[in-house]
Amino acid sequence: MQKVEPKNIKVLVTGASKGIGLAICSYLKEKGYDVIGTSRNPEKAVSENPEICFPLYSLDLFEKASITELVKVVIEKHDKINVLVNNAGNAIVGPLENMSVEDLKKQFEVNFFAAHRLITDFIPILREQSLARIINVGSFGGRVALPFQVPYSASKAALAIYTDGLGMEMKDSNIRVSLIEPGDVRTKFHEGRVFTPGYYEDTRAQKAVEKMHQDEEKGFDPTKVAKQVERIIKAKNPKPRYLVDWKISVLAMLLRVLPAKLSNEIVARTYGL
Repeated sequence: MQKVEPKNIKVLVTGASKGIGLAICSYLKEKGYDVIGTSRNPEKAVSENPEICFPLYSLDLFEKASITELVKVVIEKHDKINVLVNNAGNAIVGPLENMSVEDLKKQFEVNFFAAHRLITDFIPILREQSLARIINVGSFGGRVALPFQVPYSASKAALAIYTDGLGMEMKDSNIRVSLIEPGDVRTKFHEGRVFTPGYYEDTRAQKAVEKMHQDEEKGFDPTKVAKQVERIIKAKNPKPRYLVDWKISVLAMLLRVLPAKLSNEIVARTYGL
């Protein structure tokens, strides 16, 4: 670990009004970092949640202009950032056979393309800092296909490969790039799921998603992710990928050595298929 003065480190976290994003911001703020957050509706978020004690700016991940405006506002009001945490995201749920290409595009727009836009807009600013980090919040669901939540898995898998590649390309710069892959986290992620029409006609889909919801309710505290973010900030040479929670690490090793047919069967049975 390198010596880091938190008060000199400015961290921008997307999707900061709840869940993992709020946990990251609250934890880092408590540790003395200069924290900046984003939300689709910051005024509503602040009025409903007294935990939000950091600047919260408007960001609509579907709108490139919104991202451009965010960069302008952050630089005008905060001069710089040292750490960009791409955390905001959602899940589109339902049977693939009933999904349109537009459904898939919407999923990738939020979970993948928005991260790329933020990264490319902030890289010039990050290059000017002595300490600079890009941290993408992926998912263990990017390593396996989650049935009836496949667009989410696909977008997180794309984000994982993107992060690996960006890290290689930034190797000779001051910017270090890492991916955090949480498993089931105890948040209200299920409230943000977007259900396609076919979902309500498919009892198997409903059963699988209900199991996901139950697992999330029993998941680990999102502060674990926040602590991982701080470890990445402090690390002299952060790793490309970080799994959160030892159980997920064990499962990842197991799935890596099993034949694809067997690992897919294990996942399918986990969700009642």
